[in-house]
Amino acid sequence: MTLGTTDISIGLVQDEINHAPNSLSHLVSDASTGGTSGIAFDSASGNLIDDARPYWNIWSWGIPAEWDYSGGPMILRLPRNTDSPKGYDYRLGGFRQYNHAAAAPQIAVSNVTAVSGAGDVGVLMNVHEWHLPFDVTHIRVKITIGAATQYILIPVEDIDYTAGLIAGYTSSFTGIGTGTTTGTVTVYASNSSGTELADITEWLTLPNGSMGNSTINFTIAHTSSTGTLSRLVAYSEDPALVLTASIINPTGSGNISLAAGVATLSGIVIRVAASSETVSNFSFDLYLSQTGESDLLIGSYNGMATSEGYPNDYYLDEVTLSDAVAGGDTLGFVMTNLSY
Repeated sequence: MTLGTTDISIGLVQDEINHAPNSLSHLVSDASTGGTSGIAFDSASGNLIDDARPYWNIWSWGIPAEWDYSGGPMILRLPRNTDSPKGYDYRLGGFRQYNHAAAAPQIAVSNVTAVSGAGDVGVLMNVHEWHLPFDVTHIRVKITIGAATQYILIPVEDIDYTAGLIAGYTSSFTGIGTGTTTGTVTVYASNSSGTELADITEWLTLPNGSMGNSTINFTIAHTSSTGTLSRLVAYSEDPALVLTASIINPTGSGNISLAAGVATLSGIVIRVAASSETVSNFSFDLYLSQTGESDLLIGSYNGMATSEGYPNDYYLDEVTLSDAVAGGDTLGFVMTNLSY
C-alpha cells in the first residue's frame, strides 16, 4: 500500500508500519533494529545510527527524514527545525506518498571474461524510489581494472522505479593483463557534469542481499580471441604404412591461428607423405575435430605409397565448420579408417 498525499493520520501510519508508539517523535525515530536505547537516530546529530533502521522503510519516496551529503558521505537525517527552540522537525506530512514495500536501491556487477585482454563490465542498477537530494540528477559509476578507470554517467530517471526494469550498462576495457584477475566498482551520487557529490556504494544492495560495502568487487577470467588449427594431421599408426601428414597451405610452420568468429576454412592443402615396402595404394576418411563439436567428415581419399615416401597432396574444398571458432578452440584434421 502507498499512502496518499492527503488525510495522513498517526493511526494510518501506525497501521502501515505496524508500530504504535505514544508520540509522533517515537513514530519517526524508534528503531526496529539497532540504534541506541531504542532510537534509530543519534540524539546529537540527528543522523541515522550505523546499522540501525526505523520502523518505516527508508527507501520510500515519502519519508519523515531527508537524505543529505553536505557533510561529505550520503546520510539519512531527521529534518532540522530552524524555529526557536531549535531541534528536529517531526512532521506527519513526511509520510505523504509513503510506500512500506519500496525496494532498496540495487546493483549487480557481472564477472568478466577478458578475451585477449579485452572485456566488457556489465552493470545492472535501479535506485527505485530512493528520495535522493534534489540536485542529484545522475549516478556516476566508477569501474577500475588495474591502472585503468572508466566511468558511466546514468540519469536517475533512467533507473528509478518508474523505469519498471533494471537498466543495463556496459563499459569496455582493453589491455587487461593476464595477472589482473579482479576489478572494482564504486558508485557516486552525481549531477549532469559527472561531479562526484557523494559515495553511495555502501547503500546499494547486491544480488546476495548484502550491503554496506565501500567497493563492489568482480572477478576477471582470461581467454584467447583466437582458435588454433593444428598443422600436423593425426592418424592411427600402422607398421606396414608410415605416413607423415601436415597442412602445407597456408604456408609456414607451427600451428595456424584462426580468428574467433571464423566459420569456414578455405584454401587448405594437406600433404601426406606415404612410405611402405609392401603397400602401394591406400584409402582413408578425413575428419575435422573442433573443441566442443562432433568430428566433421570432410571426405574419403585415396593415396599412393612408395619406399621413398610418395607425397600425396589433397586440395580441400571449402570447409564449413559445425560452429564458428570461439576463443581458445583447438581444431585439427584426423585421418581414420585407413585401409589398403
